[in-house]
Amino acid sequence: MIVPEGWDPIPAPLEHLVAPPRRDSETYALLVLLHGRGADAHDLMPLANELGRDDLLVVSPQAPYALPGPFGIGYAWYDMHDIGDPDPVTFEPSLARLREFIDEVVAGYPVDADRVFLLGFSQGSVMSLATASTDSRRLAGVVALSGYLPESVVGAEGGSLGDLPIFIGHGNADPLIPVTEGHKARDVLTAKGADVTYREYSVAHRIAPEELDDIREWLDDRLGAAPSR
Repeated sequence: MIVPEGWDPIPAPLEHLVAPPRRDSETYALLVLLHGRGADAHDLMPLANELGRDDLLVVSPQAPYALPGPFGIGYAWYDMHDIGDPDPVTFEPSLARLREFIDEVVAGYPVDADRVFLLGFSQGSVMSLATASTDSRRLAGVVALSGYLPESVVGAEGGSLGDLPIFIGHGNADPLIPVTEGHKARDVLTAKGADVTYREYSVAHRIAPEELDDIREWLDDRLGAAPSR
């Protein structure tokens, strides 16, 4: 793991990177970045700057499964399966490790436990929505980009999500995870009581520039205007 100078690493169950806030405070809102399949903990870390907030503690864990291949590059949160239905043998342990990781980060770093946000892309989006659907109590909001809501957690115990804020963004030309999966997640999570903001973009399987603008606005609505802007 890579932590800022002067910080003590915590015994978390996932390797991770930390981008510290650039403002002094006793505790900070936490943003956990969850990368997609074939990437690593570095992949989404540029968002720590691009989101334009200097009051966030940003942590990026690395998925637990190294992808096989001659180059040994990239990690996954679970084995590939049908869209909407992750392989349970790898998915369930990974989800449990993510929950444990969030708890360890909140306990070990200067985090305001009432302001914990997840932001995931692709497989990371799936993990974000699964965490919210199975245990929303630990979260203040979720940003889910180009992912889907796993069928295994649609009917999970926990009932209503209350008014948990969830931002769903999806490219309407996505060839890997069809935009219909974004529609499905929107409808199911809204029915479970979540406060869903849904946006579509004219892109394939990636994050659009205007999507970042919408995410910044969404975060500002929940954390107040960004001190750095």
